[in-house]
This record gives sequence, structure tokens and C-alpha cells, in this order.
Amino acid sequence: DVLLLRRDEALSASTLRGLELARGLRSGRLLRRSYTFATDPAALARAPPHPRGTIPFFTLKRPLRLGEERRLSLFEPRWLALLDALAAANAPAETPAPNAASDDPSRLINVSFGCVFALNRVHTPAGPADAGRVAEAEAEAEGG
Repeated sequence: DVLLLRRDEALSASTLRGLELARGLRSGRLLRRSYTFATDPAALARAPPHPRGTIPFFTLKRPLRLGEERRLSLFEPRWLALLDALAAANAPAETPAPNAASDDPSRLINVSFGCVFALNRVHTPAGPADAGRVAEAEAEAEGG
């Protein structure tokens, strides 16, 4: 009986959370963004840099408070490729390869990236085995 009650509580909580997300999306209080990313390190290394005028970002499970410092544990190939791209973009023009952040972490000093508190995140396969993943995230709309 206890197992069934806990299962029912978990299912009810998930359903209520889904309804709240749907209400927020319909009202415009929440935004949903989908993006596809590679999972193969070689494909990630060949990927173009983020578009000019945009800021790359990480999604977080908990909100980041103003002035809070947080250690990010970045081990996925896509996050490492992002840091490498930021380090390469921050390297002096005359600096030859290597350009990986792990080769010269000082290249990450003063680079900019954002952190977005995602109320919900889902990653699903993008297609055949090596097609990558599709991420969908819901977050508060600006000013929401």
C-alpha cells in the first residue's frame, strides 16, 4: 500500500507540475526553447561558434541569486566544446593552437556566458544513433 501511495503522489505531483508549465506557456509567462546539439566530440569541435550578438548559456536546475558564485561541474562534451570555443575567441590573435580551455585556463578570464534557470529541461535523441540530442527548456519570460 505504501508503495502505491508514494507512486500515486509522485504521479499527481508530476501531473500538477505539467499543468502549471502548460498554463505558463499559454499565458506567455514562460518561454519554451528547443535546440539540437551534437554529442560526438569531433562534431562539436567542428560546430560553428555561437551567432554574433548572442551570449552562450548554461541551464541551471536552481536559480542563481544576484552576486552568488557557483561551481559548475562541466564534463559533457558540448559544455567542454563551448568553453574551448570561448577560450579560442579570447586568445590573442598571434597565439597559435592549442586553443582548448584546458590547455590555457587563463583564456577563460573575463569571458561572458549566461546562466538560465530552467523550470523544466528535457533531452531526447535527435534521430539515428549519432544524430545528437534535442533539448527543450522552459524558463521565465523576460519581465515575467
